[in-house]
Amino acid sequence: MYTLKCLKGEDMPDVTSDALNAVKILNRLSFLSTEESLVMIKNYCLQSTLGKYNRIPLITPDGTEGDTGRAEELSEIEKQILLGESERLEFKAGWQYSHHTNGPNKDISSDIIKTLSAFMNTLGGTLIIGVQDDGEICGLEESDFKLHSKLQKMEKIDKIKRNIDDMFDFLIGSQHTSLKNIYIEQVNGKTLLVIGVKISQRPVYVKLDKTESFYVRSSASTRELSGSQMVEYINDKFYREIDGKQEKQSAFEVPKEQLPDLGGYPEIYREAKVQP
Repeated sequence: MYTLKCLKGEDMPDVTSDALNAVKILNRLSFLSTEESLVMIKNYCLQSTLGKYNRIPLITPDGTEGDTGRAEELSEIEKQILLGESERLEFKAGWQYSHHTNGPNKDISSDIIKTLSAFMNTLGGTLIIGVQDDGEICGLEESDFKLHSKLQKMEKIDKIKRNIDDMFDFLIGSQHTSLKNIYIEQVNGKTLLVIGVKISQRPVYVKLDKTESFYVRSSASTRELSGSQMVEYINDKFYREIDGKQEKQSAFEVPKEQLPDLGGYPEIYREAKVQP
């Protein structure tokens, strides 16, 4: 397993870019928390460095410097995995397979559904199944495929995808299905299942044990909110007050004139629901 080497000095991109100014403005307007802003800035610096120098500094697991890989030799999904888990990215080794017990564990799939709802309540995000927490790619071959040994590969994939769709609709609700996208990636002969979800325009709840729970992302973890914390978060993120009355708003709605030109980082516009 290789991880990104810490980038210093001349390898760091220009931190005075319009993209980072936009993050600061979103933070000042309370559309992004301090934690959310720091995660965006970190990812921007890493992504900018990959693009500028067209290479990826690597270190081996024992901390010694390894060979420097070139960015064009890696797929987009590999670059994403190298950045590590974050507020908008989560890894799971399996959907319903536990490496600890070497057998089925449906609690894992429930945790995945909670994370997807948290993404939808925060900034959207991507969950990759077939990757360990530390970024090591194990593939579905080492997890859920073992639970369906009598099926052909495509039959296994279809069965897992149908199970995810069914559980998503049952626990979150079919009204949110349009925000979800599931697809397959192949990395060095290993199969990854990628679930991407967009920001929801309304609060997303998970129905477990006859109760509804509300989750958000905080840094690289999923956190449940309840009581006054949940009410305050929902009011701040999904509603705005006009003439003393609360009205539904698009998540992270920001007037275009309040944001600078983002240049090479247009995804912040998409997150803010603003057209550049």
